[in-house]
Amino acid sequence: MDVPHLWNVFEMAPADEHNYKIKTKFENGYMEWEAKTPFVIGVSREICPARFVSAIGIIKAKSKPITVWGRADFDNMDDKYLGLPGSPTKAGSVMSPDLKRSSTQIKGDPTEIVSTILEKLRKNGISI
Repeated sequence: MDVPHLWNVFEMAPADEHNYKIKTKFENGYMEWEAKTPFVIGVSREICPARFVSAIGIIKAKSKPITVWGRADFDNMDDKYLGLPGSPTKAGSVMSPDLKRSSTQIKGDPTEIVSTILEKLRKNGISI
């Protein structure tokens, strides 16, 4: 490609209009670079940590309004850039998590209750 390549990038900030200050992981520390555009980077996972959504967050999201755009919203664009044919990516499968919960009340004397709990744990693959 004939452009500089930096890998293990974990931090990046513009220095000016055409240059970026970049930090890369290196052995037990890091190295600082200044790179002029264009350049290619390979990032480490620290650059964008995963955000995990809570069950409450999913439930709240269900009630939020969804903006739907149609073909008329992109009247000055060529059809070859729109919709599934115009997408550079194709979705595999999409699933939503099962939020159902169940509970069981175990009755009996403490010895029976412990035996029942241990049996259920073993049945579900937990070795005790």
